[in-house]
Amino acid sequence: MKKYIYNAEDAHLCFSEKLSESRTGIMAAEADLFRINAIITPLIKQGQSIHQIYVNHADELMCSEKTLYNYVDACFFEVRNIDLPRKVKYRPRYKKPENQLKQRHEALLT
Repeated sequence: MKKYIYNAEDAHLCFSEKLSESRTGIMAAEADLFRINAIITPLIKQGQSIHQIYVNHADELMCSEKTLYNYVDACFFEVRNIDLPRKVKYRPRYKKPENQLKQRHEALLT
């Protein structure tokens, strides 16, 4: 029987790797994406919004409205952002890079 010594730093690193690994990629199988695409694409081409589609087909879609928007952004469906009229109107939010903020803060301190 082997004895192990608990090391908090190693345990924390292992946990952090497992946590970030679980949050990468998509959580849907290819068959699910095809099924969702078959539901969403014709309705968006008819002029319905993703919100309206989600309200009417929430049981069939089996994912959240935000997930649908993320999948459209990632081009997993035949529908693109250009097919969503309100999404194209709004400018994407701009986030300043953290690196730039750190440099500015350091410059103020010196």
